[in-house]
Amino acid sequence: MNEALANLLHDHYKDTFSHVRERERQRDRLFLIVLGLLGLLLLQLHHSLLLQQAVTEVTIAGAKFSLSRIPIPVLLSTSWVFLAVFLLRYYQVVIHIEKQYDYLHPLESRLSKALGEDGSIRRESTGYATKKYSFFRHWVWVFYTCLFPVIVLASIGWALLLEWNAMVIPIAHKCFDSALALVVALSLAFYGVGRWLNR
Repeated sequence: MNEALANLLHDHYKDTFSHVRERERQRDRLFLIVLGLLGLLLLQLHHSLLLQQAVTEVTIAGAKFSLSRIPIPVLLSTSWVFLAVFLLRYYQVVIHIEKQYDYLHPLESRLSKALGEDGSIRRESTGYATKKYSFFRHWVWVFYTCLFPVIVLASIGWALLLEWNAMVIPIAHKCFDSALALVVALSLAFYGVGRWLNR
């Protein structure tokens, strides 16, 4: 009976753990995409300002491009949409991973007991309680939980400031982009508050 239970728990544990690893890869890809979109948005704003300051044509590899034909408001709004969507998805995946780890910890304990060796399976639970590299692990936690949201909030604040004060684009685009920036800011705030309350 104990052996059958141990086999069942072990299969479930392996399946759950591989699911978590796949979500971690997805999280890492989304993190890079969010950073790229944030950088793209800021580059678009910077180059749009150059365009408005009388740079009307660019030469790239001998080919001339007319910047006045680029639909800048549409490009900016599209970048805001993608930033908001990918950031929301990033935090959904992060929360899912955290839930799975909360699930894996007691599962390791049950598996160890079923094997008759308490504490033998502890890769994702007490294995992290070691003091090795604890300062670095703490720093990584602070970066992703505190600094990354502050960097994103500062960047979107700067982007909105540029868009509202320096860009000559329709007010509808500015309002739409501001609403998306609010979605980004609220996502960061809700995740951060939830993380602090549940630690």
